Amino acid sequence: MGGPDEIAALYEKLHAQFSNEYLWNPKGDKPELMAMLAGSRVVIHVASHSGKISEIGLWTNDERDVGCPADLGPAIRTAWNSAPHATVDDLEIWLDTAHQVRALLKVGDQCRLVFERYEPEDTWLEKVGRIALVGSPASQIASQLAPVFGAGTVIDQNGLASWGDRGCGFGGGITLVQAQTAKNQIVSIRARTYVADVTFQAVLAKLVASRGQPTEVTGLTMRRLEWTTGTPLRVDFDSGQLEVTSGAFPAP
Repeated sequence: MGGPDEIAALYEKLHAQFSNEYLWNPKGDKPELMAMLAGSRVVIHVASHSGKISEIGLWTNDERDVGCPADLGPAIRTAWNSAPHATVDDLEIWLDTAHQVRALLKVGDQCRLVFERYEPEDTWLEKVGRIALVGSPASQIASQLAPVFGAGTVIDQNGLASWGDRGCGFGGGITLVQAQTAKNQIVSIRARTYVADVTFQAVLAKLVASRGQPTEVTGLTMRRLEWTTGTPLRVDFDSGQLEVTSGAFPAP
């Protein structure tokens, strides 16, 4: 989805087509452009990751809740008609599997249209489920994790290193990846993202194939599954939020 120069070029094009009322920070992690569309203030958002455009989105940001233009929903559904499709509440999601780009559309009171990169379930698990690093020296964050999720990562005063990476399958937004350290060792790696049930089931099936059947913890409002053989692994799924933790589990 292009590099830094294309981000700047895209802003210039959008600025020319909309009003001259805008906010632009092309060097930031998440530059934004403000424009007027269909009589309502719309946020047009372009984000970059690893030097490439990772997300292009627009949504209404107005108390009048004017919703989407009437022809937007039909146009997106027609354009993405042949793509795999899922619905989460009032959010529709399509996957362009060839280019690993997904379209998200919400046509309720607050209009939302986003195109963003994503990871299929198998490569997502391969990236975030680096179980072998649990128990390794904290220096492995710089040599093994930072090249995958982003250079220049620092460990905060609580011993935590964090990154934002691509989401997974039918879902929306980034994946928050965190490595927890203690006594100069990596004690856990955790990944959290928002997915549809169909993607949760796909992730679970791949984990069962590689680790066997988990133990399901009962008596919780969420679904919690745990594997205790070898490096501990926990999967939580609650109202669309998927969290995968390897190593030491966080406190309840």
